[in-house]
Amino acid sequence: MVVTNQNASTMSVFRNTSTSSSISFDTKVDFTTGSAPTGVAIGDLDGDGKPDVVVTNWNSGTLSVFRNTGASGSIAFAAAVDFTTGNRPNKIVIGDMDGDGKLDVTITNSESNSVSIFRNTSTSGTVNLAAKVDFATGGFPIGVAIGDLDGDGKPDVLVANNNAGISVFRNTSTSGSLSFASKVDLTAGLSPIDVSIADLDGDGKPELIVADRDGYTISVFRNTSTSGSLSFATKVAFTTGSSPYYLAVSDVDGDSRTDIAVTTPGSNTVSVFRNTSTSGTVSFASKLDFATGSSPRGVAIWDVNGDGKPDLIVVNNAGGTFSVLRNTGGASTGSTPSVTSSAATNVGSTSATLNGTANPNGLSTTAYFEWGTSSTLATSTATTSQSIGSGTSSVSVTANLTGLSASTTYYYRVVGQNSAGTSRGSIVSFTTSAAASPPIVTTSSASLVSTTSATLNGSVNPNGSSTTAYFEWGTSSTLASSTATSSQSMGSGTSAVSVSANLTGLNSGTTYYYRAVGQNSAGLQRGSIVSFTTTTIALP
Repeated sequence: MVVTNQNASTMSVFRNTSTSSSISFDTKVDFTTGSAPTGVAIGDLDGDGKPDVVVTNWNSGTLSVFRNTGASGSIAFAAAVDFTTGNRPNKIVIGDMDGDGKLDVTITNSESNSVSIFRNTSTSGTVNLAAKVDFATGGFPIGVAIGDLDGDGKPDVLVANNNAGISVFRNTSTSGSLSFASKVDLTAGLSPIDVSIADLDGDGKPELIVADRDGYTISVFRNTSTSGSLSFATKVAFTTGSSPYYLAVSDVDGDSRTDIAVTTPGSNTVSVFRNTSTSGTVSFASKLDFATGSSPRGVAIWDVNGDGKPDLIVVNNAGGTFSVLRNTGGASTGSTPSVTSSAATNVGSTSATLNGTANPNGLSTTAYFEWGTSSTLATSTATTSQSIGSGTSSVSVTANLTGLSASTTYYYRVVGQNSAGTSRGSIVSFTTSAAASPPIVTTSSASLVSTTSATLNGSVNPNGSSTTAYFEWGTSSTLASSTATSSQSMGSGTSAVSVSANLTGLNSGTTYYYRAVGQNSAGLQRGSIVSFTTTTIALP
C-alpha cells in the first residue's frame, strides 16, 4: 500500500501482512518526495519485473519515479528520479500509450490547463522518461483515466476539468511518437473532479464515469463509439453523498459486473453502487454507504487479504490514516479478468495474428479470441483457449489465423474467463490484403554461347509476393524432359528482376531449349521456350 503525505513531502509504503481472516500491515516505510506530493501510481517502468512508484509533486512542479529495488519481505527503492511537469501536477495514470510495450506516464497539470504524457524510454535497471508532450484541456484538470474507447487497440485519455466538463482525447500515436486527435468536450455537471473508464453494460465498449463534487452525483456516459470515431449517449446521473471525490471501479460482489465506489468527504463515507446494467442500458441498485475516517478522498479496490473478494481501501485526508473495509459479501468469487484487445499484426492476404492482454486478477484464467466477419460478432469463431495463470498482472495473448479470404475485413476481441466470470474486450478489426498474384516471367536470349557452355537469361516480376526463379532446359523442343537449374530468390517487389544461370559441359553443335520459371504463393509461371545452338569445334 502506497500513500502520499502532502504536508510531510513523503510517500509511505505499508507492506501487506494480511491473512485471509485478518487485515494487517507492517509499520510504514517513508521515502522523501518533492514538495506536496499529490498523485501516485504503480507500474513496472523499467521492465525488470518489479513495480515502481510514480508520484506527482504539487508545489515542486515535478514527477518523481522511485525504482523498486526491494526483495521479498523487504521494501526498498533507489533514489527518486525527477522530471519537470506543468504547473500543479495532480492525478496520474500509467499505461502504454504508443504501443511500444513500455508503460508511459500520463498526468494532469491543474494550473496549466493541460494533460502531459511522458513517453517511457527506460531500460532494465535504469528509469528514464522523454520530455513531456502537452495537450490542452479545459479549466483546472484534476482526474485522468485511460482506456480504449473506440476499439482501435490504442488507449485513449479522459480528463475531468473541474471548471469545465470533461475532455476525451482519441489516441492516434504510433510506436515512439505520441499524438492525439482534437479533444471532444462533454458537459458533466457542476465541477467534475475525477473520472474512470469501465465497461458497465457488458457490450464490450467501456463507459465514461464522472464524479461531480458540487453536483453530488456520479454520471455515466454510455459508449457508442466506433473505430476511429468517438461518440457517447447522454449522461445518466446517480445521486451520491456530500461532495463526491475520487472513484474506483471493480466487480465488488462477484456477479461479473463492474461496480463503482466513490468517496464522499462531506459525509465521511464511501459509497458503493452495485451494477445492475444490461447490454445497452446502464443502471445501479441504491447506493450503500460505509463509514470511513475523517474527510476520505483516495479510494482503491483490491483484494487485501487474499480471500478472493476485493476490499475497499480509503485514504482519510483529515485524519492521517487509511481505512480498509474488508469485503464480507457474497461468495468468495474474486474478480473477472481485465482484458484489452490490441491491433492485429502480420496481416497478409490469407493470415493474421490477433493480439491482446488479459489480467487474471488472482484467479486461474484462460483466454481466447472471438473472431468473424460480423462487426458485432453476432456470429463468431473462437480460437483455442490458452491458460494464462492466476497472477495479478496483464499477460499477452496471441492467436494465429490462417485460411482467411483476401481483401476482407475481420472483427475480433479477446476474451478472459475464470471462476468469477467472463470478460470481453472491445471489438477490433483488420482487413486482409489483396490476393497474391503469380509472377510475370520472361525468357530472354542466351548469351556467352560457346562449344560447351552458355548463359541463360530472363526476368521475373514477383508481383508483391516472395518469389523464387530457375530455368528448365534440355534438348527437347517442348521441354517434355528437362533439367532445372538451382532456385534463386527474386524478393517480393513489384518490378522485373533479372535472372540468369550458367550452363557448362554442353555438347558442341547442339541445339538446346530453355525457359525461365517463377514461383510464389499464388502459383508457378513459365516463360516462353527459347533456343540456342552451341558452336561447332573447328577441324584442325
